[in-house]
Amino acid sequence: MGNFKPLLLRILTPIFTVVAQGITKQENSKGVALVFTGTGLTDTTEKTYKVSVEYKVDADTTIKSNEISVKVGGKRAANAVTVDAPVTTVALLGSTQVIVKAVDQYGDAFDVTPTLEANKYVSVTGSPVKVYVTEKGEITETAASNKFAGYKLTLTGNESVSTTTLTFKAGTKTTAKAFTVAALEELVDSIEIKEEETINNSNAGANKTNKVKLVATAKDAAGNAVALNPSDLTWTIKTIKDKDGNVLTWETDKYVYTKDGVKQNTTIATQVTIGKNTGELIVPENVTVEVTAEAKTSNLKSDTVVVNFSSEAPKFVEGLTVAKVWDKEKSELVDVEENTLAITIDDVDSKEFKLTFAGIDQYGEVFEDVTSFTTLATGNATIAKAENAAGTVTVKAEGKAGTTKLYVEYGGETLEINVTVTEAVANAVAAEKALDAAYTAAKAGTATKAQLELIAGKTLSAEAVLALNVLVKEKVNNSDVKTIVDGIASATVKNAIADPTHDAEKDETYEARAFYKFESDLNTTNYKTLISVKAGVANLVTITDDSNNGLHVYKDATKRVFFAEDKDSKWEIYTITPPAKPVEGTPEG
Repeated sequence: MGNFKPLLLRILTPIFTVVAQGITKQENSKGVALVFTGTGLTDTTEKTYKVSVEYKVDADTTIKSNEISVKVGGKRAANAVTVDAPVTTVALLGSTQVIVKAVDQYGDAFDVTPTLEANKYVSVTGSPVKVYVTEKGEITETAASNKFAGYKLTLTGNESVSTTTLTFKAGTKTTAKAFTVAALEELVDSIEIKEEETINNSNAGANKTNKVKLVATAKDAAGNAVALNPSDLTWTIKTIKDKDGNVLTWETDKYVYTKDGVKQNTTIATQVTIGKNTGELIVPENVTVEVTAEAKTSNLKSDTVVVNFSSEAPKFVEGLTVAKVWDKEKSELVDVEENTLAITIDDVDSKEFKLTFAGIDQYGEVFEDVTSFTTLATGNATIAKAENAAGTVTVKAEGKAGTTKLYVEYGGETLEINVTVTEAVANAVAAEKALDAAYTAAKAGTATKAQLELIAGKTLSAEAVLALNVLVKEKVNNSDVKTIVDGIASATVKNAIADPTHDAEKDETYEARAFYKFESDLNTTNYKTLISVKAGVANLVTITDDSNNGLHVYKDATKRVFFAEDKDSKWEIYTITPPAKPVEGTPEG
């Protein structure tokens, strides 16, 4: 392989930078790819530029390509502002968080720090904080490989008002959002504490812990969440019970309980605590206790929650759940409700969805991977099929759009998964299958014109189809087939030169010899005798194979077409017509 000579890029307006440098010709390459990036672009409107490439052959010769039109969008600018505000009712001095995002004219998040126009009722506490969205759709302050999602603003209610409109601005764009600020006693009608599953407080398991942060939500009469000042919410512990249901009380240095009128000591020598305004509940490590906690607002609205901590080591619980789901190679946990799960195959590149299945422990956590032991079945195999290999179930689209069921059985329990294949994915799979069938037929020498055109990506002549069904037959690799198809597809069909001759020893049998030469052969002596065709004989008779000199000639047994390839993989196709018997007076060879 060798280096290309310098390429000169000509653009009417110099706004591009060539990124690809040191371009080297690779074996079987078809051309050179240039990558451009916009630099110094200040125009905010879309414009079209003409681009061409010049190739300097030598000091006197320069070849110029055709011009192509390149559309260049305008410089990115804030085009709209959105505000995600889950809670818009705020108690006096309470705080709530909103996500403010600017998007550019292309619909992508645009990094412009938002501001809140002056408002005496609500103000921003602290500075805006960049946030990102994970593959799971969760908002995080960690950049890593996550996608920029906007800025998090903490808003604090400073003065009571029934309703106030806040104006958020990013760049030159603004958006408005209504908020309500009032005294807590005017707003809070009830309070609700989020329930907690049994917590693993043993010495084993990846998710063991002896603490949990309880979350309480204040609500107005209509059931809307109300943001509070943390000091307006007080947490207390109502009761503590041991694993036998005995009510424990703290006495100097340990917990005790009374049974049958007699005080009994426990071995729990560390006190259970809860953050007065934070709701963080902490119990002694490796003990089993049931804690009832209460949250109460300053206007005496309250709720209680029972939290169980267990010192029992994790153990397998019969049943099956989806533990992990891989979508586009990103791992995420999936909750299974009522033993069903819905997945969508919408990635036109992978055309599949990968899952693993696991049994769970008594804490609802993954205990043991059971994927290899599951049995699979699908309702409609024309939509999707599933295979279980190497500890992973792969659900693959089969070429038809729609929804079907995937049944996963383990331990007598069946999990039903609704599998939806999008139209785009189904079409991509169908196209792949058609192409695979075309290659299979080509290698068997039975490809139709349509199949060969599918491989070539263009319309083929009848002569080219004939040539290909001879040339690609019994090829092993698709890449070999594709190389020949591309070569023949770009070949021009020509008429061979016929030279009628007469040989007395052949009893007045006349024949014609076909000659050909490649256009690169300037010396007429390089014409090659390829095929002789006898007058009145249907089939080709003889063939000359000049492979030692880099020429390879092929023929078909019944058609008057032949084709040849030179050492640079350039193809030419020739047709030949058998000569008629010479009439009286025709010169003899």
